[in-house]
Parts: sequence; structure tokens; C-alpha cells
Amino acid sequence: MFAPAIDFTLATITLPDGCQAPDTAPVVAAAVAAARPAKERQGFDRFTLRVDGEVLKTDRRDTLAKWLGQIRSGAKCSVFRNIGQGATIDFDA
Repeated sequence: MFAPAIDFTLATITLPDGCQAPDTAPVVAAAVAAARPAKERQGFDRFTLRVDGEVLKTDRRDTLAKWLGQIRSGAKCSVFRNIGQGATIDFDA
């Protein structure tokens, strides 16, 4: 059984230095929660990011957060468990 997709709009946060950045924490948290453990993924990637027609894959949470930090605030995405039991973060939907 698949978990339903969760929709997000990247909010803006102000960093301690006064700069503004997209708030990626809720998206990363949803992706971590959606992805099943490595044993259940059976070799499939933990995270798949779809953005601007590109597909990026990683097993690392910090890499996912870095990639998401490059996306503009206000962008909309869906996070869901994919068929490989990993999480897909889809900005191209």
C-alpha cells in the first residue's frame, strides 16, 4: 500500500546572517518518512528528485537537502513513496 502524496510550497526562511533561503526542512522530513529502510528498497535509491526535467537520485539526506536548497522559494512539489519504496520529490508534476 502506498502512502498518499503530500504537497508542499517552499516557504522562505531568514537565516541568522539575514539572508533568505527556501525552507527545505519540511520537504526533507516528509521524504525521510516516506522512504522505507534499505532492506525494503532492495537496491533502489532512497530519494529521487524530479526538477526542471532532470531526475537526480541519492541515498543521502544531506545531499537531498543541498539540492533542495538550490530551488527557489514558492516552488510547489509533491512527496510520495515510489514503487522502489524510496521517496520521490516531484517539482515537475
